[in-house]
This record gives sequence, C-alpha cells and structure tokens, in this order.
Amino acid sequence: MAKSPVPDPNGLAERPSGAQSIERAVSILRLIASCSPRGAKLIDIYKGVSLTRPTAHRILRSLVAVRLVIQSETSKQYYLGPLAFEFGLAAARKPVIMERARPILERLAELSGDTAYIVVRSGGDAVCLGRREGVFPIKALTLDVGSRSPLGVGAGGLALLAEMDETDVRDTLSLNARLNANYSGASAQNILRRIADARRNGYAVSRDIVTRGVTGVGMIVPAKDGKPTAALSISAISTRMTPKRILSLVPLLSEHCALLAKSINSL
Repeated sequence: MAKSPVPDPNGLAERPSGAQSIERAVSILRLIASCSPRGAKLIDIYKGVSLTRPTAHRILRSLVAVRLVIQSETSKQYYLGPLAFEFGLAAARKPVIMERARPILERLAELSGDTAYIVVRSGGDAVCLGRREGVFPIKALTLDVGSRSPLGVGAGGLALLAEMDETDVRDTLSLNARLNANYSGASAQNILRRIADARRNGYAVSRDIVTRGVTGVGMIVPAKDGKPTAALSISAISTRMTPKRILSLVPLLSEHCALLAKSINSL
C-alpha cells in the first residue's frame, strides 16, 4: 500500500531540489532580517520556516560560509552578514520612492513633532525605507531603516494589509503566524479586528504591538493601479497618541500620502 504524502507546509516538496534549496535559504534570510537587530536563535529559525533542526542548521552553515549570515560566538544568535550588506550597496540604484519620500518624511516629522516612517510591502513583510524624527523629546523609534516586520504588525504594514483582498489577507496571516507570535497583541484575530477598523476609518492604528508604550497611525500611499505598496505612518508614545490627537494627525497624513503619490505616480 502506498504511503500517504507527508504534508509540506512550505509547498516545496514538488519543486526541483535547486529551487527548494534557494527558497528555503531565502525564507531563513527573511526571518533573520525580521529579527534585526536582536538576532535570531536557531530554534526560532527552524520553527519559523517550518524546517527540521538539522535542515535549518545545514542551510545556516552554508549561508555563514558565504558571509550572507554571521553567528555570534557569545550569544550563538544569527544575523545578516556582510555579503548581504554588500549586495545592497551593489544594487543598481535606490528605489525612486526613497528619493521622492525624503522631503515629504522630513516635513511630516516637522509638522507632527513625532517620528515619521515610510514602509513598502515585500511579500508578507513591511520594509522600512525611511525614518525622520520630530522635535518631541521622547522618541518612538520602533523601526530602523531596512528592518522588516510582518504585514499587519506596525501601523504602515497594517494599512497595507487592510488594502488587500480577503484571500490575500488570510494567506498573509497564515504565512506570518509564527513571526506574529513574537509580538504582543498580533494574533490573527486581533489583526483582523484592526483591519476592519482601518477599512472603516480610512487609516490604521497600531497600539503597543511593535513596541509596548508606542502607538502609530498609518495610511497607504495611493497607487495608479489601485494596488498600493507603500504607506506613511507617524509614531509616538501611547500617552501622547490620544484618540483626539490621532484624529488631528489623519488630515496631515492624508495630505502627505497624496503628495507622495503625485510625485511617484507621475513617473
């Protein structure tokens, strides 16, 4: 009697071994990037990408050998290595959106007094492309430039997730389930509730999820094709982000999202 196939949560079993190895390595790199700057433990990696411990360890050894990943001798945690940084430097040029967003972020931070961010969608992640600090003395520095977080966790990523159709939302939450478990209040149920709020209000609010005591309000940058891939957000300490103040920031965010959309959509 033929044996029943073993479930393959990554959907890779039927693919050629070369493609399977590459996709597994990329999944590991993505997870390590999402854990920056604190680093990722081996157990977090193999559970996060649904691999066995020996398989994940074997791939990590290869990534370390080519300098895409490094391992701390003291903590034994894994970090993106120098080759990943060198690849970034060798990219043809910075995305146009980064150049167009810089003055808009600066003005948004200046007028709000708080920290302004721009994030873009990358698969199931939100990647921080830029950050500008306002003059308010207590800073809400929840994201570093280049850092990744699961869509739906931060205000900008939540705004982007809310713009996706229901099938894509469910698929993304399933893909990110293990990563979301690292964030307080980022259960699928809570994120779906926040998505409903974002769709109703026209803006997304993330409170005490990325960093306890910090609240962000985010809004998508409209796209010509109707499929936005970027969002702007403003973050501050939660005691400063009262419902009244959030409402006062919404027109400011809307204005700057429209300005950025006009700038990048005219290309």
